[in-house]
Amino acid sequence: MTAAHSSLYSKPVSHAVATRQAEEHLTERERQTLSLIAEGLSNKLIARRLGISDGTVKIHVRHLLGKLNLGSRQALAAWALQAGLSRAARVPRYLDEVSLTEREAQTLALIADGHSNRVIADRLGISDATVKTYVSHLLLKLEVHSRLELVSAAHQLGLAGHHPRDAFSPPPLDTLMQALPVMLYRCHNNRLWSMEYVSPGCLNLTGYQPEHLVADQRLAYNSLIHPDDRELVWRAVQSGLRRHLPISVEYRVRCLDGQEKTVQEHACGVYSASGEVLGIEGLIVEKLLQPALSAGSTA
Repeated sequence: MTAAHSSLYSKPVSHAVATRQAEEHLTERERQTLSLIAEGLSNKLIARRLGISDGTVKIHVRHLLGKLNLGSRQALAAWALQAGLSRAARVPRYLDEVSLTEREAQTLALIADGHSNRVIADRLGISDATVKTYVSHLLLKLEVHSRLELVSAAHQLGLAGHHPRDAFSPPPLDTLMQALPVMLYRCHNNRLWSMEYVSPGCLNLTGYQPEHLVADQRLAYNSLIHPDDRELVWRAVQSGLRRHLPISVEYRVRCLDGQEKTVQEHACGVYSASGEVLGIEGLIVEKLLQPALSAGSTA
C-alpha cells in the first residue's frame, strides 16, 4: 500500500478522545442536566435544582439522547459517570456489608453499561423474568429505588465496565473463526460503532486484538473505516434498522499494518418489544475470501 493511500485515513480515534469530543458539543445546561441525571434525580427535581421548568428539562434530555446517540436515562447516567461528569451517588449502606451473588454482580455490571433487561438476558443466557428477579434483589440489597441508582452503585462497587467471562462467552466455532479473516461482533448503534463483543477473528482481519476494539478501550471501529465510506456504512445500517431488514454493505477498512482491505458486512438489528434499537449483531468478512469459498462449494 502506498503512502498516498495511507494518508487517506485519519489516526484512529480512541474512546477517551471520542468522549471528550462528544462532551465539547454539549451546552453547560446539558452538562448540568446530565450530571443530575447520573445522580438519579427526576426531571422535576432537576428543574428545581437548576431553576428551570420541567418542559425545559425534557428538551435538554431529548438533546442529550440525540447528541450522545443513547436510548435511555439509564444509558445517559452510565455515560456521565464513565466520562467523569458526575460522582456516583452514595449507596445508603457500607459497601463491605453488600454481598452479591455472581449473577447479581454480572447483572449490575451490565446495568451500569446502560443495557435493558432484554439485552442483559441475551448476554447472560437467561430469561427476562430471571433478570427482573436479579434487579429486584439488587434494589433490596443496595437499598436503592431505581436503575439509575443501581448505575451509581455499580460505580461505587467497582463493577462498572467489569465484564465477567461467562457473561460474554464467545460464539460457537470460535477456533475456526480465529483462523479466518472473519469478525463476529455485537455493537451499539452509534457513529463510533462502539463494540460490546468482538470475536478473535478480528486479529486476522484487521491486525488488532479484539480487546482493542471493545467499548471504552483503545479504538473505535469507525476509525478503521475508510473516511469516504463512513457515511455510506451509516446510511446503509440505519436504513436496514428502520425497516427491520437484514443489513449488507461493502466498504474499505484500514488494518493495523496500513493495508487496505475491502470487507462485506452482514448484520441485523436487536430490538426491544416496542421496536427500539438495542444494538447490532453481525459479521464482517474480507471480500477476497468470498470467491474462494464459492469455488470450493462447486468442486
